[in-house]
Amino acid sequence: MTENRIIFLSGWANGRESLKPLAESLSFDGDFILTDPFMLTENPGASDADPASTFYRGLMDLMASAPQEKYILVGWSMGAMIALEAAYFSMDQILAVVAINACACFCRREDYPLGVPEDSLAAMMDNMHASPQSVLRAFFRRSSLPHRPSSDSINRRVRTALRFGTDPLIEGLCYLRDFDIRKYVPAIKIPMLVINSSYDKIVSPDAGAFLAALAPNAGSLLLPSGHDLPLTDPSLLTPAISEFLP
Repeated sequence: MTENRIIFLSGWANGRESLKPLAESLSFDGDFILTDPFMLTENPGASDADPASTFYRGLMDLMASAPQEKYILVGWSMGAMIALEAAYFSMDQILAVVAINACACFCRREDYPLGVPEDSLAAMMDNMHASPQSVLRAFFRRSSLPHRPSSDSINRRVRTALRFGTDPLIEGLCYLRDFDIRKYVPAIKIPMLVINSSYDKIVSPDAGAFLAALAPNAGSLLLPSGHDLPLTDPSLLTPAISEFLP
């Protein structure tokens, strides 16, 4: 395996340290960077007409601050969606992408039945103002399935998520609501590994299969876990990702 720099991007309401066990389990030459959506800030020079998200622009800033000829992106959930944006808008800077529990379109559309109902996401955003702890507890319990973590474990995750602040968390939900790169994915020519979980209650395994089928150079894998696969079952991921990494 040649020397590369790998950027790990975590999911919504999960800090960068959540992917550290997975990163440390992989055998590769080079170093890695851990980040999360809420560390990625908007590039103030970006145009309002830019179709890419503020999270993508923040990722580009991060890559510019740690120059490397090309990067490998390993993203989970929302982090994978940001990685997919980068794979399209900055294809010449990306060597490969691993997309864990990701999709090409997060919310259900008239022509896309595989997403989350938009009213469910809207209810989360509304309730984040009144009771963010309740929203986060419910989300983490659902994302943990089929595992059933203790209340103490869930509460620790809630406390960590609340450090991001309510407004950034809602901004992340807005990103998920609007995320739809179906028209871009067929143009992504770089190698991609799409990994989904058979018991995922956040991103449908069928949505992952749809994403993999759209990408011309993608392999796919379905593992017996839930949405929190990188947290609860990282050992399932290690062999597949290690084999895929260039």
